[in-house]
Amino acid sequence: MEPMRGSLDNPSDDPLRQFEFEPGWAATRALMGVGNDDLLAVMLRPSFRPIGEQDVVPVRRCPHCNDGGLRTAGAVRTRHGREQVRACDTCGAVEIGETPLRQPPTGVQPYGA
Repeated sequence: MEPMRGSLDNPSDDPLRQFEFEPGWAATRALMGVGNDDLLAVMLRPSFRPIGEQDVVPVRRCPHCNDGGLRTAGAVRTRHGREQVRACDTCGAVEIGETPLRQPPTGVQPYGA
């Protein structure tokens, strides 16, 4: 199955703003092997709701490592309402909404490496 492609604005503007879509089961399985404590801490929050296996979710290039995919893990309730939780399958960076949870230090090996 060929992934659907799209862009938030103009696809030629910025490669980090481009995204694809994938089924929820594919995003979940990609993030299972990351072994990230930050992601686990967010997932253990009482307000966390994981994505469904049949949901179609966006995946985009990770702005932190420019290598992996920033995949949707679910949603969590914050002061600003319910926001998406995304994590990189390579470097382990976690974002809630548009804000990185914690910026990985430069030059550090990816989680699980």
